[in-house]
Amino acid sequence: MKLKKKNKYINKKKPFFFYFKKIILKMYKLECSYQTYAWGQPSQKSLVTKILRKNKIEIDESKPFAEYWMGTHINGPSKIKLENETKLLSEHINGDLPYLFKVLSVEKPLSIQLHPDKDFAKKLHESHPDIYKDSNHKPELFIALDDFELLFGFISIDEAIKKVEMYKNEFNLKEADNFLNEKTVENYESLIKKIIFLTKEEYELIIKGLLQSKETKEDSLIKRLYNYFGLDLGIIVSMFMNHFFKKKGDSIFISANYPHAYIHGNCMEAMACSDNVIRLGLTPKLVDRKNFEIIIDKFFPDMIYDENIGDPKIFEHISVNKDKGIITYDKKGIDDFKLQEIEISTSDDILIEKKSILFILEGNIKINDMICEEYNTIFVENEITHAKVELIEGCNKAKFYIINSK
Repeated sequence: MKLKKKNKYINKKKPFFFYFKKIILKMYKLECSYQTYAWGQPSQKSLVTKILRKNKIEIDESKPFAEYWMGTHINGPSKIKLENETKLLSEHINGDLPYLFKVLSVEKPLSIQLHPDKDFAKKLHESHPDIYKDSNHKPELFIALDDFELLFGFISIDEAIKKVEMYKNEFNLKEADNFLNEKTVENYESLIKKIIFLTKEEYELIIKGLLQSKETKEDSLIKRLYNYFGLDLGIIVSMFMNHFFKKKGDSIFISANYPHAYIHGNCMEAMACSDNVIRLGLTPKLVDRKNFEIIIDKFFPDMIYDENIGDPKIFEHISVNKDKGIITYDKKGIDDFKLQEIEISTSDDILIEKKSILFILEGNIKINDMICEEYNTIFVENEITHAKVELIEGCNKAKFYIINSK
């Protein structure tokens, strides 16, 4: 890879190798945080556990291991390993990184949730700082690491009509009848809002009817979710969400105000530095139906995803450089993060920007003089530079990720 002519290190009077030696890459290993949420995979099978073991981090094997956090967020800050000390990365850089990078190992379904945009996040933080602990938005990029099951967006009007007709006896609601009689997005929205605010007695009665219906198969998502959560309102909501099965390498951009729920598998997430979550169901945690409804009021048509039509807001975020083995995930309008997936089978030069985090997913490599083993997390501190990446002897290929802000 050639250096740009305007690079400040280039001077035509000096040979190239003179300046190359002056470009010193400041790289440090990170000791990252992890989360043992109840939905995480058992330690014996969790990818998060494998990452922690490889980095020699002591763990309680009896707990589920759900998430591995790379960044500076207060709920799971990384530490930087300097030559003479280990300290919080946020202290070293005197602030926070604008992004957060995670690995998730999902054994049990997560809550039906969405993340507020910047304006609403600020209001939530001001009014309920004990619940919404930061004022930032949380756009997310999802990448499947294996077969992954999730719920994503509300189903199309046509699919929703089919669901209501199939369970017409169970959905004995005025709003359901109105929707069947007049198939409009407004009536669809009214039905979803009615479901969200059903009383406990009402939604439990509907769920019991769904479980007993001949339309509900033994392996249906309805029964699977019931086995995890009992008579939970989220079961009814889940019927009106797209049920996806993604393959390794598939990605989705999850914008603010978009409902989703992970069900099973391993994935990575790149996101803005926030932990704001508005939950609607399928969780023992706080359910915030009121604020979920406020977002539905404003954005419901945009929360519908018709798989037959698609949505460029969700999938148009990828560029591929096949010659260099680089996939770039970069969403227009989101400046908090950009992610690159780099796969190499021989030595190469790569571009690394300042304040980047590298995560080695597969293989062992050497970047300049630093050995980076599988599952290591590295912080690159200094300005844009060219770094030589080599495979370590015995390693045929490697895959790693670089995240930074734009």
